[in-house]
Formats: sequence, C-alpha cells, structure tokens
Amino acid sequence: MNAGRHRHPLSASVVGMDLTALDWELHQGLALRREEALALAAREHLVRELRAARRRREAPRRRWWRRRA
Repeated sequence: MNAGRHRHPLSASVVGMDLTALDWELHQGLALRREEALALAAREHLVRELRAARRRREAPRRRWWRRRA
C-alpha cells in the first residue's frame, strides 16, 4: 500500500484543472446559493407578514356571526 498521502482519483492534479480556479468556482457557487437563500428567506418573511396583516384585517368581517352568538 502507498504509505504517502492518499490522493483522490479525481483530484485537481489528476484532472488537470487549476485548483485556484476550482476553488473560485466553488466559492462563487456557494456565495450565489447563500444570496439566493437569503433572498428567499426575506421573501418568505414578507409573505408571512402580509398574510398576518390580511388575517388581522379580514378577521372581524369574516367572523362577525361568532360574536353575536
């Protein structure tokens, strides 16, 4: 067995890719995913706020018969 460092068969040196370019692509992909996740979280928060405001606004009109009973 090889007593040295284990190299993955698809490591950058075997494939011939520049490791810094590979790291940069990975970094950009993760940054983009993070930005998308933050935008999605902000949108979901806004949607929850708007739905809660609509429920507060519509609740008295929608449930008027319960107060009279």
